[in-house]
Formats: sequence, structure tokens, C-alpha cells
Amino acid sequence: MSARDKIFNALINNRDDYISGGQMAADFGISRNAVWKNVKSLQEQGYVIEAVTNKGYRLVKCPDILSPELIKKELNPALSGPDIEVRAEVTSTNTVLKETASLHPDKDYLLVAGRQTMGRGRLGRKFYSPDGDGVYFSLLLHPKLTGAESQYLTTAIAAAVAKAIEKVCGFNAVIKWVNDIFVNGKKVCGILTEAVIDFETAGLEYAIVGTGINITTPKDGYPDEIKDVAGALYEHGKAIPGVRNSLVAATINYFYEYYEKLAEKPFLEEYKKRSFLIGESVKVIGNIAAPDDYYEARVLDIDNDLRLVIETPDGGIKTLMTGEVSIRKI
Repeated sequence: MSARDKIFNALINNRDDYISGGQMAADFGISRNAVWKNVKSLQEQGYVIEAVTNKGYRLVKCPDILSPELIKKELNPALSGPDIEVRAEVTSTNTVLKETASLHPDKDYLLVAGRQTMGRGRLGRKFYSPDGDGVYFSLLLHPKLTGAESQYLTTAIAAAVAKAIEKVCGFNAVIKWVNDIFVNGKKVCGILTEAVIDFETAGLEYAIVGTGINITTPKDGYPDEIKDVAGALYEHGKAIPGVRNSLVAATINYFYEYYEKLAEKPFLEEYKKRSFLIGESVKVIGNIAAPDDYYEARVLDIDNDLRLVIETPDGGIKTLMTGEVSIRKI
């Protein structure tokens, strides 16, 4: 942990009291001047820190910005989780982690951004990622899974995001198989999992699980091509303070509860409970380029291999794997 992180944690853990620069210098093995420089750096980021002679420093107010310190503050203390990096803007959090995966060969790594200029979704779709209206994060993992089992990561993070939204925001979040989160009938979150296979072992070399959550509706609304589907947790300007940091932290907490025993699919019950397609009639589209070419079916279940079980009009039973089709509720 850097000296800046240590100073921030000391300030946030003593928000009702002053803490002297001398005490922090002694505790963290740095000079008082280094304490002052790090406090100044935090102030430049927007943290309101009061400095009083003979008393020390006191954190008065945290800005509503993404912060690795504030995310870490809400993580489960027992969690042996990822290293965390926050950036204001990236092309795509998944893309950046793919480009830098070799720098983190063993340790999990979480990249969080406030904006994506080239956000990506499943099946080559773009993911609209405006500045300040969402939070976009990708997790670099090194799981002992086969390529087929990589879908466990997608479903585990979907269940974790849905639980996080309910815990932090109080909204009922449901899941559209396989990777979309809906609140009040609108898609508020998309997930993209990408994996690199080690051909010698047939297992994963690494996997990247990307998540984008729409926090507030953009001031000018959503683009025409997604405005009928996309939604956000809050109207523009009405989000609760600090919600982005809290949602990231809660998602990571829930995800790692599943991740520790991923092969046992501990997420499955939660995932199925929140899956709103079960029992519904749907359109099954085999080719995204031809959305009018579809057949209707009724969703019966999600099986233990995470396949969608459907009943076709002729009474036949089929199972669908993710990536094979696009599903739209009728």
C-alpha cells in the first residue's frame, strides 16, 4: 500500500477527529513533509481536508468520484482480492486489460473507469459508456477452468451485480439470460467475458470479466438504437453520493464469495431465482444480422450447465448455449 493510500485510510478511519501529521509520519515511516505532499495531492483530487495547527488533518468531505481508496474501504476485510486501478477514461476496460495482461501474470487485477470511448458488448455490439453516467470495470482472473467452464464467470458476475444493485440501491434487479441485468424493465448492465485458452493444457490462461452499469440517464438521453432498451438506476443528477464506488465494491465482494468455489456453481440458485425469462415466451434469433428470422418458444428452465431449456411450438425440448442465439422476450 502506498503512503498516499495509508494516509487516506487514516483520515477516513478518523473522520470525527484530527490526526496529526507527526503521528502519520511515525506510523508510516515517512517524513512530515511527505505527509503534507500526499494530503495536498488528495486535496487536488477534490477531497476536502481541513488542516489546523497543533491538531493535524481531518477529512471533511469526499468528492463523488471513483476512487481506489473508497472502493477498498468497502471491500470485505477478509477478501484476498484484486489489485485496483481507477482511470478517468479508457478505450475499453476489457481491451486495456487484454493489452496489459502479461504485466499481471499471477495476481487478479481490477480496472475501473468513469468513461469508455470504445466500450464493447457481446456479439460485436458497442456498449454506450458516457462520462459520469456509469461505471465500467473489468476483472483480470487466472481461474483453473476449461474454456467451456468460462461461462461460470459470466453467470457468477451477473448474480453478483444483481445482488449489489439490490444491496446498495434497493432496487430489484433481474437477469436476462445470459448476461444482462434489468431494473424496472430496462437494461442497466451488460457483461462481457473474454478468455485466452492455453492449448497445451486446454485450460484458461486468463479470463477478463467486463461489466458496465448505467448509473444515471444521460442528460441528452440514450442513442436512438438503444433508447427503447437501455435504462439507468437513477434519473440524471439524482444518484446517491458514492454509489459508483459502492456498487463496484459490493459486486467484487459477492463475486469472490462465488469465485472461491466456482466449480461447485454456488451462484446458480441466485442466478436462476433472478432470471426473468423462465416461464416466458421468447423469440429465438439464430443470426443477429437477420433479426426477423426467428422462431417462438417458451422458456422452461436454465439447466445445471447454464443452458436455456426451451419448448418449441411443436412440443419439442431444446437446450441453447450462450453465443448460439439471441433471445428476445415477447
